[in-house]
Amino acid sequence: MLLRQHGVFMVADGIGGSAGGAGSSSALVDALTKLFETLPAPDVVRTAVGKSRLIRHQANLVSDYIKGKSDQLGFRHAGTTAMIMLFDADDPTRAITLHAGDSPAYRFRGEDFRQITVDHTYASQLPPEAVEKMSQKMRGVITRAVGVKREVDLEENVVDIQPGDLYLLFSDGVTNMIDDTLLLGLVRAHRDEGLDVLAQAIVDTANENGGRDNISVVAIDVGEAKTPELIKESKATLAEPPSDE
Repeated sequence: MLLRQHGVFMVADGIGGSAGGAGSSSALVDALTKLFETLPAPDVVRTAVGKSRLIRHQANLVSDYIKGKSDQLGFRHAGTTAMIMLFDADDPTRAITLHAGDSPAYRFRGEDFRQITVDHTYASQLPPEAVEKMSQKMRGVITRAVGVKREVDLEENVVDIQPGDLYLLFSDGVTNMIDDTLLLGLVRAHRDEGLDVLAQAIVDTANENGGRDNISVVAIDVGEAKTPELIKESKATLAEPPSDE
């Protein structure tokens, strides 16, 4: 989801089976899109904190809806991850991430490339020695998501923004197929070619490496001007995994 005029960017990745998961991610994206598109003007809610309040309230409404609907239809553990980045129109040096699940946010600044959020999985909550004893399937079990419970606790983190930053929001269909070293190589190779080229290169590489899950990429390039209009470009690229069914 891209609501550039509101400074709102999101990746949502359904969980709990194809039917329940797809419906859950669509429900969240549609609800948040409608929320911001019905505002009288993009500058009505200018601060990241104000946007966060709106989104938290709406996410709880969506979580309650998904939980009730999935129980009714028998979709066990249906829900969706959420990775949302909110830019502040009044303070261009800050943004907020809200997330639940294992869709991460990365930052490329200068030559520093790192994940700036912590996944909500069993593996992320345990010491390395315990993780080594777990199966790969158990390591990836999500501990927090929209729709699994009536309310969702979106983790909030303040991000300092600098001119020239590049932010990448992914579904785990990217990070399960591409390690951080290869991701950094793709960023270095394709950033100057444009965000659409970079996003597509990441999608193509994930598919070439197996493409075993939905692949979503949102790239946000922060401009050089020190004004509230820092966000220079954005691009979302989505791809469905190959199906043998």
